[in-house]
Amino acid sequence: MKIQIPRWIWVLFALLCISTGLILFGSRESQSNPDSDSYAASGVRAYRELLEANGFKTRTVRSTLRPANPDETVIAFFFSNEVPEVSNDDWGKEDRVHISLKKHLDSGGNAFILAVPRDFIRASADAQNSNVLIQSRQETNRKIKVATTSSGNTWTDATGLEYANKDYVVWTKNDEPFAWVDIVGKGKALTVNFGLGAMNRYLDQDQNAELFLELASMTSSQSGKFVFYEASHGAAQEPSLVETIGGWANGAWWQLNIIFVALICCLGVRFGYPNTIRATQLGGKDFADAIASLLRRSKANSISMEVFVADADREIRRRLKLTMDTPTDVRDRAMPEALAEAMKMAENSVRENPPPSVAVSVARRLDVELAKFLHQTERKPAARRKVH
Repeated sequence: MKIQIPRWIWVLFALLCISTGLILFGSRESQSNPDSDSYAASGVRAYRELLEANGFKTRTVRSTLRPANPDETVIAFFFSNEVPEVSNDDWGKEDRVHISLKKHLDSGGNAFILAVPRDFIRASADAQNSNVLIQSRQETNRKIKVATTSSGNTWTDATGLEYANKDYVVWTKNDEPFAWVDIVGKGKALTVNFGLGAMNRYLDQDQNAELFLELASMTSSQSGKFVFYEASHGAAQEPSLVETIGGWANGAWWQLNIIFVALICCLGVRFGYPNTIRATQLGGKDFADAIASLLRRSKANSISMEVFVADADREIRRRLKLTMDTPTDVRDRAMPEALAEAMKMAENSVRENPPPSVAVSVARRLDVELAKFLHQTERKPAARRKVH
């Protein structure tokens, strides 16, 4: 019996889906999430696509074990109160993210560190008015207009903002550092004090795209590869045991899963249930053909002839109204002479087991004589007397 779901249940399900979608897509982001795969307002997917459109290669890393290779530049978004003090010799000793980033810099890799506010709503309200940045240490101070905070409060939340401690200040605002470079080990780290302009909502405003593309180009290696380090803003995800062993182990694991699913589908049975044998039911013709094939291959002509003679004897006795225990000689005297002779030859074939050709000939003769006898003894319906 097929169960039909009522129409009103489908209507309620559709309303639930619509309300869920409105909540997900209509709600405001309260906390920043600078994920390189996110198209949300606080995501940085647009910035990643901007780098790729300008010929750079990008990828995402969420593990703190090994963020990048020495020939790759790490792009790390930190919240304003968690920005590492790369100019301080004591940094990179406790936090796992800082430790991995320091190892990358010591090995000769570069890093692009951006400080972003944790409270995205407040930062968006503060950045309604664009501000002018000035490029430092240039013969002609080039000015660029970008989205930054309107006050210095957000900047002072970051650590190490003393102008004199910076190795090389790239951009300034009101004589305060906005972007600077620190030499750490064999590599260099470019730190941006306010990375709100790199987010999806603000990248296309003013000259944000131009500024952050130029800053990324400053830290790019010869390979032109960038790695978005998602663990820097709390999106760390350590690899599993299979992924730690190597890529070949991960591929082998997926192949085993596919083979397991394929075996279950090929068997056609649910896992844990006994195999149900669905035998095909044969008809009477198939059963007769099977018996005939068995008798022919076993050369048992006498058995098939015995069955044929028994059927003929039963039909003759029924027409002659004789019981089954009536002697054979009485039966023979009551039926035509030709039929009695054919019946006699068939009974002898049962005892002698003749070759197939002889058995077929005897069987055909008995079949013909039996058909004549049945036709002659067939009862005709009695004529009804007409009543006038």
